Amino acid sequence: MSLSITELLSESLTDPRAATRRIIGLGLSTTTLWQTLFVAIIVTVLLEQAVFWMSASGVVLPDPSNLTPPEAQILEMTRFYAENPLFMVVLQLGIAAVAVGAITLIGRVMGGQGNFEDALAMIAWFQVILLLLQIAQTVVAGLFPPLGGLLALATLLIFFYLLTMFVAELHGFENTGMVFAMIIVSLVGLAALVAVVLAIFGVTFLPELPNA
Repeated sequence: MSLSITELLSESLTDPRAATRRIIGLGLSTTTLWQTLFVAIIVTVLLEQAVFWMSASGVVLPDPSNLTPPEAQILEMTRFYAENPLFMVVLQLGIAAVAVGAITLIGRVMGGQGNFEDALAMIAWFQVILLLLQIAQTVVAGLFPPLGGLLALATLLIFFYLLTMFVAELHGFENTGMVFAMIIVSLVGLAALVAVVLAIFGVTFLPELPNA
């Protein structure tokens, strides 16, 4: 029986392992999955762009020379991301592709049974969920600013919970604690890889160290 996006989203939040089985069972083509992932990432970046420029409208950004090194680092990073949407799309698509490969390879090494196509289906749907959560967070933060931080924390918790359950079901793991630990280690490694790639392109946001 087919489900609507709303019903599938509800099942993903209440029973993510069953939702994973249903998504994989759809048997969507690799092309369709890549297209879904690509579109979700594009919309995500466009939403981030809209939020940034709407927030910055009428606001004079501070002079970096008047900021502390960490504050200047955050300002530089935010400005770079806002002014390079195409780079952000390519970067996020690359991260997603590496994540699919890592989830497949590491899971198989740990004794899992998932394959690349199923991992791609899971990540594509996961990206759609993150986009929907981001839209909800943006709306709530706009209407009720005090709830913005709380919703951001809730979104982070949902991120790790769903990713853990999706990967566990993908590979047939019962020990979700082991899966969560594997995800944390993988994210640290992925963050290091992204930092290296950015450095190759001359994009660095390391804070300046005080002179000895």
